[in-house]
Amino acid sequence: MSASGRRALVTAGIGIPAAEFAYTTTGGGQTATIQRIDLTGSIRIAWGDGDITTVPSGSNTTIQHTYSGVQEYNVGIYGDWDAVTYFSWVSDAKLSFDVSAATWPSSLSVLWLNNTSVSGDVSAATWPSSLSVLRLFSTSVTFDAATFANGASVILVYFYDCGWTQAMSDNCLLAFYNHADTRTATGGALQLDGSNAAPSGTYQPAASCPVDGSTPGKEIAHELINDGCGAGINTWTTVTTS
Repeated sequence: MSASGRRALVTAGIGIPAAEFAYTTTGGGQTATIQRIDLTGSIRIAWGDGDITTVPSGSNTTIQHTYSGVQEYNVGIYGDWDAVTYFSWVSDAKLSFDVSAATWPSSLSVLWLNNTSVSGDVSAATWPSSLSVLRLFSTSVTFDAATFANGASVILVYFYDCGWTQAMSDNCLLAFYNHADTRTATGGALQLDGSNAAPSGTYQPAASCPVDGSTPGKEIAHELINDGCGAGINTWTTVTTS
């Protein structure tokens, strides 16, 4: 959110939001649709145009708001953000924000933000330990370091079609291998193919153990499924790369 947008919200007596998004309309009468929110508390959504929607406790709730103007709107979420367990706002290029700067609900289990203009470095974000499903495919997110913070429960992770370089694909694979000490889930799918560059190396057991930063990406992918080095990691069922 811009400084002017935050000042406007504070001036209106709303306060500082727990979560912030940008929504940029390209024509009048366009509708923002949050496809699904599950939560055990209640939140308020300030759409940036003066309208506020209250979302009560419940599951499988769809929220819509129609804008009249053409501009970037600062969308703020207030109330019990930590009570949100499922959040899906997808297939809308008008939605944007930086995932690395976001504060995620502590109870969040499922996050869908695919096919949007969301950006930022996944490796710089701190994910809730309850997170099990992460869908960021067809966005502009990056993977700039071999780190995936927290997210112990992840079992379905989709990063395909993000236009990554080979280094980013390698970083992602090594991050999830290093994450094995934190991850409590077993099995699952990790997908980073599509427009992402292929990881380095050849898909085969690691030529040298233990796996480290010098291990080619495709060998790490093999280890994530098979644990040929015998590190005792919680393996994945499938790891899909270009």
